Formats: sequence, structure tokens, C-alpha cells
Amino acid sequence: MSSAMEAQAPAFGVMDCALVRVAETTGRLDTVLDDLAGHLEAGDAFRQRITVASAAWSSRSKPLERAISARCGRPSGPIKTLTIVLPCSLSRLLSEG
Repeated sequence: MSSAMEAQAPAFGVMDCALVRVAETTGRLDTVLDDLAGHLEAGDAFRQRITVASAAWSSRSKPLERAISARCGRPSGPIKTLTIVLPCSLSRLLSEG
């Protein structure tokens, strides 16, 4: 199984292939595959939560843009995007979404 996974290198990570190779030699393939599946599912769930939080954050920034525009007027030329990274707790950001 590990050699088949390695042949499909873009789909499987180096660590995943190595874990399966060791599991094959130790006879613990069922346990390692269960653990690997759980790890991949947790990663997918985390990515989905980040996507939802990003969308929620983006929708909250629109009122601020409108308030700035109302106070300062419309820009006369193209707007350059400025990204500011603020320190905050990722768990707090996710829980607000």
C-alpha cells in the first residue's frame, strides 16, 4: 500500500507514506489508517472553520468601509488595499463566527 501511495505522490504527503510503510512492517496498518483518517478529517474541519471565520470577518469590514467613506468622502482614484495584521486569539476569532 505504501508503494502505491508513493506512486501518487501529489495526493499523499511524505509523512503519510512513511507512516503507512512502518505500519505495514509492524502489522498495525488498521490502527495507523484509522489515526491518519482522523488527522485528515480534523484538518479538513479546521480549514472549513477558518474559511467560515474569514467570510464572517470580511462581511464585518463593510460597515467600517461605509463609515470611512461617509466621513472622508469617496476616493478620486483607484483604492490600494492595505492589509493590517492585528494580534488576536484564533480561537476567539473562530468562536465569534
